[in-house]
Order: sequence, then C-alpha cells, then structure tokens
Amino acid sequence: CERFFGFEYDRVCVERIESRKTVRIVEMVGTRIEIFAGSGGKAILAFRTPEEIDHVFDYARTLPKYQNDSNFISQLKEEFKWIREKGYAVSHGEWQSDASGIGAPIFNDRGIPVGSISISGPTQRFLDESVISSYADLLVSCVKQISRELGYRPTRS
Repeated sequence: CERFFGFEYDRVCVERIESRKTVRIVEMVGTRIEIFAGSGGKAILAFRTPEEIDHVFDYARTLPKYQNDSNFISQLKEEFKWIREKGYAVSHGEWQSDASGIGAPIFNDRGIPVGSISISGPTQRFLDESVISSYADLLVSCVKQISRELGYRPTRS
C-alpha cells in the first residue's frame, strides 16, 4: 500500500502481505520508490490533478535516468488515460527488473487518491492477460470497498 501526499515525488510502502510462493518480489515496509515507477505509484499519480502530475514530471526531468528520454513523459501521459479508464495500473520491470505488478488507487472522501494497493511478483507470473485481468478485477473491487469506507462517493458523468 502506498500513500502520496501533496507534491511528493515518491511513495512509501506502509504495509505488505507476504506471498506463500518460494519465488517472490519483496518490497520492504519503509521502501521509497518514485511515484511514477511501478503500478502502485502510477495508480495514484494518474488520478491526481494535471498540475500535480506536471509538477512530478518536472521533477522527473531532473533525474539522470530520464533526462535523455524524450518519450518517457508522453508515454506516461498516454498510459494515465488507460489507467483512469480501467481503474488500475500495470507495470513490468519499472522499479525492479523482473518484477511486475498491478496497482489500484484508494480514494478519500474528497475523491483524492491517498494510497494504493498492489499485487506484485516475478514478471513470468504476469505475462498472461487473463491472469492480469483476474487480479485486476479482485484488486479494483477491494480498493472500491476501502474507498467507500473512507467516504468516497464517485460522481457519475
């Protein structure tokens, strides 16, 4: 579960449930990861205001890893459209090689994403679209319930 406050540029793991599988990806509690890398962070950032997203992108452009990647931000903006439509994000190798995940945002009573829940593991377990879809269905259902418990009431368009 990640939380994003204000104009922070990273997210922090605040809880985890250990997999029973012998090969797994472990994000330790307290780990800080860039908000724009990985499914949990992208799930949060995609639903922030355009100004907040641009602020984070301005920061990302200062990092050596992204300074020479002219497509990075435009690709993320396109991906954010998909994330907002589907309600979840998918990542492969963005913060750790051979790690993949699915993340969905948790909204507070004002409709602001304040955290996320993600399911992660070795990439080979996330290659089948039907597996991703079944995880995503379960995950989105879970975060919707948590968001409702926090007072979130989505508006109809």
